[in-house]
Amino acid sequence: MRKILVLVICVAATSAAALIKKDQLYTLYLQNQVNAQLTVEDNQISFCGISAHDKESPQALVDRLRRDFNPAALLRDVIALEENIFKDTPEIEALNDTISKWGYQETEELEENLKFYLEHNRNGVFDELEQTTADMLHFRKTSGIDIDQTKDQRNNLQIDVFLERKQVFETNLHTLLSEADCLVGGTTFVDVSPDIMRFVDRRYSEDEVNAIIAEHTKIMSNHIMSAEPELSAFTKKVFDLVNDISAEMTLVDETTEVNEASIKRTIIASLTKPLGKKELIELGCSAYGIPYNEFGSARLQYCYLGEDEYTNRIYLHDANILVEEHDIDDSWNIVKRKLLANLK
Repeated sequence: MRKILVLVICVAATSAAALIKKDQLYTLYLQNQVNAQLTVEDNQISFCGISAHDKESPQALVDRLRRDFNPAALLRDVIALEENIFKDTPEIEALNDTISKWGYQETEELEENLKFYLEHNRNGVFDELEQTTADMLHFRKTSGIDIDQTKDQRNNLQIDVFLERKQVFETNLHTLLSEADCLVGGTTFVDVSPDIMRFVDRRYSEDEVNAIIAEHTKIMSNHIMSAEPELSAFTKKVFDLVNDISAEMTLVDETTEVNEASIKRTIIASLTKPLGKKELIELGCSAYGIPYNEFGSARLQYCYLGEDEYTNRIYLHDANILVEEHDIDDSWNIVKRKLLANLK
């Protein structure tokens, strides 16, 4: 019995060793002949840690993962990582709420903006932007808070959180960007890591933060026109959606307007109304540049449909969708749902 057990153990060990050796040999073959990031473990082929589908060839695996890779989705992952690791404490959230109610513009600028919005408001109803501006002005007049003291208190607490969690974020960020670089084959995204760390650092003074923002704005301004073809395609897709569900429109003209780090695409269309009457109508989408060209060119801010852009905006900025994603179903469906909810 003892000899049988020894024999079974020896056979099992020999088989395992043979399997390991087979995996190693096949890995070497694939890395030399197909792609250096392919591996084989327990007879399962993987590329950058992602396993192949059943009966999927090594080359098909590489092609599929590179084809499906979306830099914009990676950027959302980076944003989510930052928000999760540097999540504000309840005390910071309360201070943020107060600062948000106060706003970030000078009182005179808010007053001028509200006046401008009201002059262009033709339906007599405040939209989101107008109401927010009015609420900020009211809060400043009635709250009696020292906004500078509130910001200092919030900033000091955020610095404590940053220092406590900085290493965890940096490690996870490097892993996330390295996995992306593995897929695309290079160091494109890891090279951006120091700038991302600089941008999320809570220790900078307000002047230093403004300097970083100014630097990023300059970068965005220099390449914002690269977003024009993608924003044009996105706006046309919005036009087709609106035309399919609620109107009979004929495209008349298209224009592109660039303002520093933002870009807006506008479509002028002829709308056929009941009894055959026609009128011109505007449809447009606006996007704001992002400072990391590796991820894309610009993030959607809003789209609008109607005579007046300011009273018919559908805000999209919170979805973090880049203009390059107009042909990616998951991203387009997010925009589509927001549009449909506002077009009812």
